[in-house]
Amino acid sequence: MKYYECTVKDVKQVTHDTKLFVVEFPPLTYVSIPVGHHIYIRKTIEGCEVNRPYTPVINLQGEVGYESGRSILLMIKIYPSGALTQHLVDVEVGSKIELSNQDGKFQVDCLDRIVTLCLVGAGSGFTPMAKLIRTFLEKIESVEDVGSTTFRRVKLLCANKTEGDRMWKEELAALQVASNGRFEVLDTLSQPSSEWSGHKGRVTKQMLEDFFPSSEEEGVLVCYCGNMAFNNMMRRFLRQLGFTDKQCHLFN
Repeated sequence: MKYYECTVKDVKQVTHDTKLFVVEFPPLTYVSIPVGHHIYIRKTIEGCEVNRPYTPVINLQGEVGYESGRSILLMIKIYPSGALTQHLVDVEVGSKIELSNQDGKFQVDCLDRIVTLCLVGAGSGFTPMAKLIRTFLEKIESVEDVGSTTFRRVKLLCANKTEGDRMWKEELAALQVASNGRFEVLDTLSQPSSEWSGHKGRVTKQMLEDFFPSSEEEGVLVCYCGNMAFNNMMRRFLRQLGFTDKQCHLFN
């Protein structure tokens, strides 16, 4: 794995514990990171090398705002006791950070055969979904469906604890309005306030069955990402609903 000493160009607060970092690669270095792939951040802490994977995100409205191939956007949830993220709290513009080249197994060409793209992100597990959403919607827009009865769409299920944990909620809402019915978001909160009127509770098999199409429908792909317990639960639910390994992809 090759690492680069990169420069932080901007830092924005996304939620109370999540930040968006714009990180620029060294001069004359251009790095292409395929959809669904990730990079690693590496840092030496008390003499030990620590690295963690992060999937770059992309602006959902299509406004790049940074030089493609030279910079990436990293949305990172800061854990106070995290081996790495606790050391990112005070990272400022101009700070140096080590990033690797890309890694991952997702094949973006598979989206050409998909009719309904189903995405499930728990907490920071939303981050791999951002590029997928944009990429799939752009594929739909670029294909002429003259005479076709196939309605291709994206369905995103976001699971969080509280309203304050929801990432890019305004951007997702705006994209949903502009999608002509091709993008739908369902939020569920496990610890909502009394003012929350949306879905409540953790992700359940019934929730997946109600929101996603049947596993028997043609062209369905389910991608999911969360912590280990969540991923194991999702794998069990999807199998019970009849989804095969070919119909599912785990970002871990």
